[in-house]
Amino acid sequence: MKVPFRAVAGGLEVDLAETERAMLRRIPDLLGSLEEGEAAAQRLAPVAYQDPEEDAEFRRLVSGDMSSGRTTDRSGFASSIIDARVLSSEQAQAWLRVLGEARLVLGARLGIAEDGWQIPSDASSEFALLGYLGFLLEELVDALSQLDFAGGLQS
Repeated sequence: MKVPFRAVAGGLEVDLAETERAMLRRIPDLLGSLEEGEAAAQRLAPVAYQDPEEDAEFRRLVSGDMSSGRTTDRSGFASSIIDARVLSSEQAQAWLRVLGEARLVLGARLGIAEDGWQIPSDASSEFALLGYLGFLLEELVDALSQLDFAGGLQS
């Protein structure tokens, strides 16, 4: 299988086929279609404190920032997935967050509640997408680890 991301001067080179990009363009819509109370939405906002009052206060304090950050990440992901050939470090970080969120949402919708799950032999396309997103995340982390903190290649 080809390597989808490669560290280059200035960021990460993206090598995705048009079919892969078309599939990934659906991710922001998938995440935007979450309904409050849905198990998948709850995966993105786990309980922070055991005490319900403390948890409610925490959500009140951070929900605006989290929502704004997710909107920014999804927008950046959506625009860069169209034709980006090189991702900046910041764009790659947004990709990590968006792809991770998508995996959490798909996992919840597929009823996966624990680590160690396997793709069933009669798997739906959602299971295939979940596996592919895991592959992309692993490759993205690997490529990012080859960049130094200034955004260049490690020597």
